[in-house]
Amino acid sequence: MKQVNINDIPISKYIDAVKKYGVYKVMILSRKKKKGMPGYKTGNPDVVVRNSSGKVSIISRRELLEQYRNKYNKKIKLIDLSSDKEYLLGKVENKKVVMLKVGKGFSVRLNSNEIVQSGDYIIIDTNENGEVDISTAYRMSPEMTKRTIEVPMSERLASILGINYTGGKHDDDIHRSMGVDSNASSPDSTISICERKENVNAKDLTAVYALTNINGDICGYCIKRNSDGMSRNVSINEMIALCKRSLVDNVEAVTNQNGNVYLRGNGIRIEDLPKRIVVQ
Repeated sequence: MKQVNINDIPISKYIDAVKKYGVYKVMILSRKKKKGMPGYKTGNPDVVVRNSSGKVSIISRRELLEQYRNKYNKKIKLIDLSSDKEYLLGKVENKKVVMLKVGKGFSVRLNSNEIVQSGDYIIIDTNENGEVDISTAYRMSPEMTKRTIEVPMSERLASILGINYTGGKHDDDIHRSMGVDSNASSPDSTISICERKENVNAKDLTAVYALTNINGDICGYCIKRNSDGMSRNVSINEMIALCKRSLVDNVEAVTNQNGNVYLRGNGIRIEDLPKRIVVQ
């Protein structure tokens, strides 16, 4: 397995995302520990909060009660928390971050010396000016990423279409050399898919089959990129977004009189697409 240093990965290889929900280690200091703190005065904040990158801050009990929730997304009660004991608590953030999935056969060493293995994600926070602060980089598992990170539709579509800064296809050799999963794109988030549409071949995608759950309900589609034969699964919302941009040759998005958008076949009956069951 090849190891790459995080400082050798260009920021352009990350995609923009939103951290909807943060998970923190929280501990209320006991009287004994507070007495041992230099300059501590009665009434000062006494709740230690440690984020995913290891950065520590001190907040008040009022901030704890107002901003943090337990694993059931319920409000915190001080009576349920023991002093000098760490708890995993959540906080709604809606904070801009950048993210990258480490590809097969690679690992990435963070500045904290933590090693991010293949399949895991690197998350980097942005500062108040929206600038990426690489010193905040930390590892996140795929499960936690799915729960706490949201990728905007424009970024997801750019990943599907394989768009990079210049609007062309990604150089997979560059992705491999940097330990980046080739399914994770690095689009320029300041440019929308519509603005870059001239770089994408119209009708370059074909719906190959529909994805269903075990109950037979359609939950997505498998699409193939005709220019190179690459295929991947997309959600219904992603499919609608692609069809609205006239990028799928055999399916189109239609708006009815009530303003609802649905998918229908273009030259085919969409219900005649082969179906495959996926485990969700």
